[in-house]
Amino acid sequence: MNSKSGQPVLISDRDPQELFDSGDASADARAQVPAGSDQPGIRQALAVLQSLSDAERLQVLNIAHQIGPRGPGLVDPPAIIDISPAPESAPSFPLPEKLATPHLEDERQLRQFFFRCECRNLRPDSIYCYTQRLSELIKYAHTLNKSLLRLTRQDLEAYVHFRLRSVSAATINGVITAIKVYYNHLIDDDIIQKNPARQIRRVKGDKRLKLVLSPEDVSKILTAWPDNTFWGDRNRSIILLGYDSMLRVGEILRLRSADIDLAARTVRVTTSKNRTERIVPFGAITAYYLGEYCHNHLQDAKLDRVFVNVHWEPLSRNSITHLYAKARQRTGIYFYMHLLRHSGNTQYLRNGGRREILKVVAGHKTDQAAAIYNHLNHEDTIPVHDEFSPAKSITLPGDARIN
Repeated sequence: MNSKSGQPVLISDRDPQELFDSGDASADARAQVPAGSDQPGIRQALAVLQSLSDAERLQVLNIAHQIGPRGPGLVDPPAIIDISPAPESAPSFPLPEKLATPHLEDERQLRQFFFRCECRNLRPDSIYCYTQRLSELIKYAHTLNKSLLRLTRQDLEAYVHFRLRSVSAATINGVITAIKVYYNHLIDDDIIQKNPARQIRRVKGDKRLKLVLSPEDVSKILTAWPDNTFWGDRNRSIILLGYDSMLRVGEILRLRSADIDLAARTVRVTTSKNRTERIVPFGAITAYYLGEYCHNHLQDAKLDRVFVNVHWEPLSRNSITHLYAKARQRTGIYFYMHLLRHSGNTQYLRNGGRREILKVVAGHKTDQAAAIYNHLNHEDTIPVHDEFSPAKSITLPGDARIN
């Protein structure tokens, strides 16, 4: 290194491809090292370069050749201390198909992150959630011309503020959780020293009255499709399993033919959110439409999954989203799949069902989870208040009373 300028001494300015072809790529990597330096970080960087494959080394050299010793607009982030290769099992691990295209600097760490998610045997729904939330963050980082590694606390706070314009506080809190989990993964791998999202607080949201579908609303939704058709029988079965059996959308999509017992009016849920297998009953109306769908449309198909599209492929979450979007257009009733489950839980208790039974049927992990459905709305409170109104005991002049 030039002691006056502090700039690295460049031994070679040859084109990276030429160096690669001649077998001198590692020599050119050493050319970027300050002459006479014995810093551990420099030696570690050389060790990393030597451990890379030829293709990976050429890619690194091309980037270094284009941006020089310091990238345009980049600063030395104190949090980043290591970019060493991940274990051999992770680099070839495929990224989720729906994940946004990451920055080159993030790809290896993202592969390792999702590889660890699989090693932990996380539910597909959990991995899908991480995929969606990290994809949005990747897209935001692209607008800043940064990788996820180089995002600061200020960048992440700006991102949270930006997302609050279009989504609820509950959604944002899920996003914050996913971001913290990812950066904690980078800390565990010694990629960064501190989590830039550590001090980002959860967002406070307004507690609004929970929307509940009435039985009349559900009846109207069931008429959104014509009778005696594949779409009508299938969609009505999905709606009723969500409302009557209070199944989650992921549980419905993963149902297999062997899980349904029409004679006993039960469905076996083997892939629940809480990893607890359970037997869930359903009523006569659900049994009728589910039977029509299975007997009229799946009898000769010999399919493994119960709910499929017209090409006999398993339904996706996007298909379910399209399903209720169409129903909303035709009926004018706003609903989504989890609202069906929520409304079913509420109606079960209103009909006199016991909370401890609801906990088992709906697959709630705790009593508190089941208790949130034991809420009352104005339809429940008005007649009771008329009977026990504090003002009922007030005597007006002349003993007149208001009825």
